[in-house]
Amino acid sequence: GVQIRAAVCMAVFNKILVMNAVSLSHTSNGQLLNIIGNDMQKLMDFLNAFPFVAVLIIDVLVITGVAAYEIGISAIPGILIILLAQFFQIGLGRRIKSLRRRALVFIDARVRMVGDVVTGIRVIKYNGWVVPFLKQIAITRARELSWIAKASFMRGVATAVGDAYVPLACLATFGVYVLLHGGNLNAKSTFTVLPFLGVLYKSAGSARPGFLIFGEAMIGMDRVQRFLNIHKSALHANATVKAVSCSFTWEPSGTKGSSRQLGQPVLRNINLEARKGELVAIVGSTGSGKSSLLLGLLGELKVLRGSYSLQQDAVYVPQQPWIINDTVRNNILFGSDFDLERYQSVLSACALDQDASCFPNGSESEIGERGINLSGGQKARISLARACYNASPIVLVDDPFAAVDVPTTQHLIQHVLGGVLKGRTVIIVTNNEMCLTMCNKVYRLEYSTLHLSEAEKEINRGLVSYNTRSSLESSQQSIEHTSPVVLNTTNAQLQGSSGSLCALTAGDYWLSVWTDKKYNLQAGLYVAIYAALAVGFLIFASLRVSLFTEATNNAARKLHSKMAENILRSPVTFFDHNPTGRIINRFTKDQSAVDEILPFTLQQVIAFVGSCLGALALIAILLPWFMLVTPIYLMVFIYMRQRYVAICCDVKRLDGVSRSAVYAHLVESIEGVVSIRAYGAEKRFMDRFVNLVDKNNQAGMMYAHASRWFATRMEMTVIFNLAVVAAFVIALRNSISPGIAAGIILVQSLKLSGLFQFTVRSSAEAENQFTSVERIQEYTHLPVEPDCKDSSKLSVPNEWPHQGTIEFRNYTMAYREDLSPALNNISFTVEGGEKLGILGRTGSGKSSLVAAIFRMVQNDACSGSIIIDDLDIQKVKLDDLRRRLSIIPQDPVLFRGSLRFNLDPFSEHSDKDMYEALARVHVAEKVKSIGNGLDSEVTENGNNFSLGERQLICLARTLLRKSRIVILDEATAAIDNKTDRLIQSTMREVFESCTCLTVAHRINTIIDCGMVLVLDTGGHVVEYDSPYNLLK
Repeated sequence: GVQIRAAVCMAVFNKILVMNAVSLSHTSNGQLLNIIGNDMQKLMDFLNAFPFVAVLIIDVLVITGVAAYEIGISAIPGILIILLAQFFQIGLGRRIKSLRRRALVFIDARVRMVGDVVTGIRVIKYNGWVVPFLKQIAITRARELSWIAKASFMRGVATAVGDAYVPLACLATFGVYVLLHGGNLNAKSTFTVLPFLGVLYKSAGSARPGFLIFGEAMIGMDRVQRFLNIHKSALHANATVKAVSCSFTWEPSGTKGSSRQLGQPVLRNINLEARKGELVAIVGSTGSGKSSLLLGLLGELKVLRGSYSLQQDAVYVPQQPWIINDTVRNNILFGSDFDLERYQSVLSACALDQDASCFPNGSESEIGERGINLSGGQKARISLARACYNASPIVLVDDPFAAVDVPTTQHLIQHVLGGVLKGRTVIIVTNNEMCLTMCNKVYRLEYSTLHLSEAEKEINRGLVSYNTRSSLESSQQSIEHTSPVVLNTTNAQLQGSSGSLCALTAGDYWLSVWTDKKYNLQAGLYVAIYAALAVGFLIFASLRVSLFTEATNNAARKLHSKMAENILRSPVTFFDHNPTGRIINRFTKDQSAVDEILPFTLQQVIAFVGSCLGALALIAILLPWFMLVTPIYLMVFIYMRQRYVAICCDVKRLDGVSRSAVYAHLVESIEGVVSIRAYGAEKRFMDRFVNLVDKNNQAGMMYAHASRWFATRMEMTVIFNLAVVAAFVIALRNSISPGIAAGIILVQSLKLSGLFQFTVRSSAEAENQFTSVERIQEYTHLPVEPDCKDSSKLSVPNEWPHQGTIEFRNYTMAYREDLSPALNNISFTVEGGEKLGILGRTGSGKSSLVAAIFRMVQNDACSGSIIIDDLDIQKVKLDDLRRRLSIIPQDPVLFRGSLRFNLDPFSEHSDKDMYEALARVHVAEKVKSIGNGLDSEVTENGNNFSLGERQLICLARTLLRKSRIVILDEATAAIDNKTDRLIQSTMREVFESCTCLTVAHRINTIIDCGMVLVLDTGGHVVEYDSPYNLLK
């Protein structure tokens, strides 16, 4: 099972590496995580259980023969009941498969939502959207649980039937035997057949998980097969780039509501040629398809007609930088050999040498997941440095200057385009004037068509413009400590188990009474009483299932709800220190264990414990001398169980940690798959994935070996126990009636041999599964943002802030107590309605200043105060503060769902208001043209909208909020100059009476500001004056 799981996981990952952007857009990260996590686990569980199914078939054939030889045709009814029970369980398995398939739809949706939340947590917190996202997750979770509850109930019914069919088989067998033999039940025949039926019960119990999980494993394999059958990338291995009459489309079959029209070409009749050593620029308005053109040249889009070629391998710099969770140096090298001279020249050309000197360990400093601890400009320059260091003769660059300031842009153009990349074939998407003057060719993309143009003409058209330190310590320590866990479900289980236990034990005892004819009763009455006990066992077992299913579902719902709330309420530093894969692992593998595996295992534990106690009690009553060795027997079992559980718990925790690493690598690879292919790094990423899967499988193999060690010693102990009981029976043969001595005591001892193994192994498995509960409970006790549970915070009036005055008083902020301040003792005042432009070199603390206003960082290293309208923001409820402010973030984030939800998650605005806001930012017509308008689907990460369109939609969202204070963190960085001028005009009109803080790199973005604040690298205020005075 472990090997097959590893092979399928590697096949899935290999498929990801060869799928183009079109094909990959049809599968979300959540679905892939579920395939690797839940589906592969179900497959492995089935493969581990399958040998027991084969053993059951052999046992049925052998035991049928033995029983028929001993009691003749009387054995047939009992054997038929056992066989019919197997077919019944197969039918239940199919029903469980159907229910599971329906549940998977909502499981995928929930995991997708959690992934979106983790990725966009800063946007959620900035906007005060914790409540609507928790509501969305809760709704999806409720739908998921409704199907899981039905599947769990059916699984419980299958367990109850499996426990009951041996008593029912005994009833049928011995009832027919009595009828055929004149009302007499022979002790020899009874207690010869009964142990074999007990063996069959044990064999069927071992095979039962195989029957129950078969359907779920087949669903998983079906999902894997559908994914592996998706069309893969038709990548071209052909330093010339050429396209002839090419038309590209994003969707081969369409996706409802996409801004990229389904099956329709997004680029038509593309003719482009870039010869060796040429610098070719592509310009165009926001959303014109410039990024799609680069992806098309890389083979990531579907070609409808025409042809194109890259005669040698190309490297790619995406518009949104892709950063791996590694050191700065390894992000740049990206698998290439280290050459010190070349490396230092690239650092210098990309203006990273000064940044590296400020990092704690220089370029060996660790970067958090997605470069979370880097500024936007630093991420862009590291991504560019990766392409510069690589020796590929063709470089495709997508708008690399949007996130960097003017001096840095000039440096990059001079030393990158005119330096380290000189002589290579470079195709660059840009709206930068200085860059265009250096180009050999300039193409303009307009109305989905590419035209050859000239640099001077494009500058005059106004589509281009003169483009105007955070901590790097990333904690790699996981939060993997344990905590005591108690689920309030045991009582519910015991309520149903006690009745079934009494009925089962009484049934066994009644057989001994029946064979000894202890009471002078008619044969029919003996049969009737035994039948009543068998039916009673079935009824109580069903009651146990019903009560336990309800109790465990309630517990699982509360745990998930609390975990989701604490995750969303945690400070952003939590997300800096914990990779996405580790967090999502809690919501996939661990939550699946709590929802389905643990309840089933607990049912088995309590049923087996009850059966063991009943068997021991019966033996003790009939053979009191057995109590002398029982304590020794139990001590041996307890000792072995402790040894086994101690090993298995540690192994399970290792499994959880190593599985999180697999998830993190999977998510990282999916997000950067285009870059991975462009750099030819598929083998390196595949090798790392194989290594991570192997480490995860090592934990699984250790668990399997520990189980074998335990099972062997259990069998030896049970054999010793049976020998002791047999010795007692022989020694006391004169004082024990033959029916009881030969029958019930030995039968119960034989039953104990299997029950003890099942009890200890299932209890150990339950304790191992409680590791998942521990990991979830750990997240339910995460420290939340300081005042989320503080009732002393002020509830501000609806009109606050009414003036919009902001004052920083000696404010210092560090992301952690052991790090240098990102903002250092700054003081300044922004009057109500004033427009403030914020400038500074990349990493100088501009975004940190924005984070301070929203109280995104709160720790003991922060001092001073921020006053808004004479009120210290530390005294205001966090949600109130964030919902009264508005921000357009540096990285525009859209969430999967409808465009309506992305604009108005609280459903506070009418369609008319939303269309007016979209019209003001010049995207209303585009939204209306894509079919479903405001109900159009936003795909994962908003990928069906261009980066510029996403920024405009975020701006429309801000217009709807009508806040008195608006922060624009490089809000128009990815927008062409013509659209930028229109947006600036709109913002001047709409935000005329608002206090606006604008973080920008382009001079024309802040030229209308009344005041300009300039920060240096140490987070100090170096200049604060009007633009006129500063220019002087």
